[in-house]
Amino acid sequence: MRGAAALAAVAVLAGCATSGESAPKVLEPVLDLDGTYIVEYDGTGVANGAPSQSLVDGRAGWVFRSSCDEHTCVAAGGEITDPNDPAAPLRNPRAADYSGDRWTMVNFTEGSAVCTGPNGERFTGDVWAVWDIAIAPDMTPAPTVTTIGTGDCPSVSVVTPTMTRAGDALPEFPAPDPAAQPPRADAAAAVFRGGYTVTRTRRDPAGAPQVTEREVATYCLRTGDRCVTTAAVPGAPGAPHAYLAVYEVTDGTFTRRSVPLPAVCEDGSAGVATEVETLTLPTDVAADEPPELRGEVVTTFTEGCPGTATDDIAYRPRPA
Repeated sequence: MRGAAALAAVAVLAGCATSGESAPKVLEPVLDLDGTYIVEYDGTGVANGAPSQSLVDGRAGWVFRSSCDEHTCVAAGGEITDPNDPAAPLRNPRAADYSGDRWTMVNFTEGSAVCTGPNGERFTGDVWAVWDIAIAPDMTPAPTVTTIGTGDCPSVSVVTPTMTRAGDALPEFPAPDPAAQPPRADAAAAVFRGGYTVTRTRRDPAGAPQVTEREVATYCLRTGDRCVTTAAVPGAPGAPHAYLAVYEVTDGTFTRRSVPLPAVCEDGSAGVATEVETLTLPTDVAADEPPELRGEVVTTFTEGCPGTATDDIAYRPRPA
């Protein structure tokens, strides 16, 4: 009876179409995310550039509802809080966009990163989760999840959980309406990515420049109003990054702040200092051309040699 009803509905709709007109063709993803899934983590991955066996471990249920029009596909959903209580709100609901035969979703939660300072201090920061869901040859989802800690807890980890479809999207679980999500907005800051040569020079008195090679990646919320950027100096094979900077981005300004850390004073003595770094995105950036960014780093010494020092810093894209 259900099949007959569906055919009848198609016939009615076809009969209502104006002669000579065709209905708009809806975008069809290679793999539709609509449904419920089991996501399983085995504890392995990469933490701050080095292989790790102590990352997230366990399994969780996820549910998505999807909607497509002629140009875009959006899936909205989140992690199931309690499988025995379908009415419970989903954990961190979010939206994914389909482009280039993959689904991408970027989400952040405030204050969920916790870390310990060199003297046992407790610090917190925001956490960004970036899901890049490719389509495997067997037509199953193959996610790569990048988790970035910001603020006082800069970090980056990458895991590749398995994602197994368990069934259709169950209407009891309160997944957001994908058709009600705002359209995806392009963020100008997203062009800041790739290989960069970074020069940092003391402003007054002028010092010799410090030059490093960094790999830059930028991820933005689908609303385009907020982004996060990582800039890493790779370590030796199998070792953590030699240096990691994490910037929070709003209104074209990239900001990095550090907690009090051991630092060297101008006279070579030991001190403790914080850093605040800001970079400014040029107003005339091209969508397909990595930009040059300039800014400053202000170092404030709190122990050993009270005072401040300012460095100029420049990110110049390496030739392709």
